[in-house]
Amino acid sequence: MNKQQAQAFTLLPRISGGLSLFGSLWVGYEIASSKKKRSHVGQRLLLGMAITDAITSLTYILGTAPHPVEYGGSGNQATCNAQGFFGQFVPSTAIYNACLALYYLGTIKYGFRDSSQQIQRLEKFCHYFATAFAIVTGAVCIALDLFRPAFVHCWIYEAPIGCSKDPTVECDNDPHLALAFGWAFYYVPVWICGFGIATGAMFLVYLHVRNQEKRTLKYAASAMPLPSDAGDHKPRLVITNRVATQGLWYLAAFYITWFFATVSTILENLGLYQYWVLVILAFTLPLQGFLNWIIYIRPRFISYRAKHAEWSLFYLVYRAFSAPFRSEADDVDATTRQAIDSNKTTKSGMKSNMSGGNLAAMDKSGMKSNISGGNLAAMDKSRVKSSTSGTNLVAMAIDEKPANEEYVGENQDVGLDHWIP
Repeated sequence: MNKQQAQAFTLLPRISGGLSLFGSLWVGYEIASSKKKRSHVGQRLLLGMAITDAITSLTYILGTAPHPVEYGGSGNQATCNAQGFFGQFVPSTAIYNACLALYYLGTIKYGFRDSSQQIQRLEKFCHYFATAFAIVTGAVCIALDLFRPAFVHCWIYEAPIGCSKDPTVECDNDPHLALAFGWAFYYVPVWICGFGIATGAMFLVYLHVRNQEKRTLKYAASAMPLPSDAGDHKPRLVITNRVATQGLWYLAAFYITWFFATVSTILENLGLYQYWVLVILAFTLPLQGFLNWIIYIRPRFISYRAKHAEWSLFYLVYRAFSAPFRSEADDVDATTRQAIDSNKTTKSGMKSNMSGGNLAAMDKSGMKSNISGGNLAAMDKSRVKSSTSGTNLVAMAIDEKPANEEYVGENQDVGLDHWIP
């Protein structure tokens, strides 16, 4: 690797690490600042993942600066140890990936609620284990003097790099011990949690959703009603599909992050060197926090696009990104405002009668509106009720959906979808 290649190799993780830090802090702020979101287990698991992503992103941004001076950095062994210690939160992020997938499996396939004992135990285990794993493994590596400069940051590695394969170079730590603990404390936990548990759980979720779809289509094709135990199957299937898709996207973010890291490790152990693999690895490995941020705001963007076909792409993106920083009053969308206004001004045959300052009106669809002492109760043409007390207005509008379908909007708290933004 020449000087120019080395510079590119050390610059890329700082760029993607900065993007990841931005995304992680955004998701963390959005969840932590919302009492409603903090009340749900899925959101708290995402908050834990955002915190671990933010910590590891900082280690990538620092890059080679904490390396000891003799290895080309600006620090010493203490700064290298600190960077390596916080770098052990990388496997903790994979632990949260696995926990999130298990949460999807429990809520979608087995129908566990957030208040169930199983989900409560899962959350406690995830938070405790993810935190304890990083702290304990980091402390053990410091005690065994295993953290050394390794390409883009300090990690469990032999030093100087390649000393175990060069008999003329003396290693300043135990290379065999570094190799064993590198696998035990880093790659094996990541692969078990991400490629094993998370992938397996989401595969079971996929099979469950697919079977639900086949069952629904079977009864629809035969023009037979669903069994009595199926409940309101169609609305729940819509929500289940959306939640399952969101979970698969989070798993995809893990795969994008770790695919080239896995390929690089395999090639290294085979004695093969591919610079382009290392370059892609340097950019993608710190990127998970940024990818999670895009996935986190994705449902909100889709919701706006479905309800507001007239909005430009730029305005859709603006609304999706700015939602956490707007008040609830400002977040009433244009469609809802139009629906409320149309109920007041429409010429569709609505009749109005005034008596002592009170208004009672019924439109042609048989919907009633009453105002008494400054209070408004309105029902729009989609058969959705809205009521207020005093001077406050509570309104709900559905975009002309059939009565037996559910539309999952950005602020609805419906079933499984309650913790998707």
